[in-house]
Amino acid sequence: GASKCASTFLHHVLEQHFDICMSKEKEPCFFNRDDYSKDYEWYYSLFEHRSNEKIIGESSPIYSETTYFPDIPRRIYDFNPGAKIIYIAREPFSRLKSVYMQTMSSGHWYEKKFHNQIMSKNFNESVLEYPPFLEATRYWTHIQNYRKFFKDTQIKVILFEDLTQNYEKTIKEVLKFLEVEYN
Repeated sequence: GASKCASTFLHHVLEQHFDICMSKEKEPCFFNRDDYSKDYEWYYSLFEHRSNEKIIGESSPIYSETTYFPDIPRRIYDFNPGAKIIYIAREPFSRLKSVYMQTMSSGHWYEKKFHNQIMSKNFNESVLEYPPFLEATRYWTHIQNYRKFFKDTQIKVILFEDLTQNYEKTIKEVLKFLEVEYN
């Protein structure tokens, strides 16, 4: 899912399961690289710690920005047509506030880091004028782009609010989707 929607939390929860091997690096951003097909060896090395787990996964929120990186769903499909996609969405205004705070702390307001522009220090101006803010919150658009390649049975949408407020039920649903036991 989009940044600030709990992908780090879910990554760490899943990596504790005995049937799931999550990548050593949480956000490898492999499938949005220009040279991704040349780096398979590097990508596989992120899972060297794998033993007998049934599921292998990674968590890169940039994969949810399919309008900026339109090839990501196809690249994932080409790599593994049987992949299962977990997409986390969050109430948009809360997500915008959270990503704004993170972006302020990472220097986007004084350095051109995205779209060759400096982000405004004013929240309202940032939301309206800094493209990445609203783009990542267009959840349905991004999910639809994955649906062009993956069956609905391969995509699980969960809500940040469900994950944080009804953790056990949501994790059980995710594990059922991944076809592993709840322990």
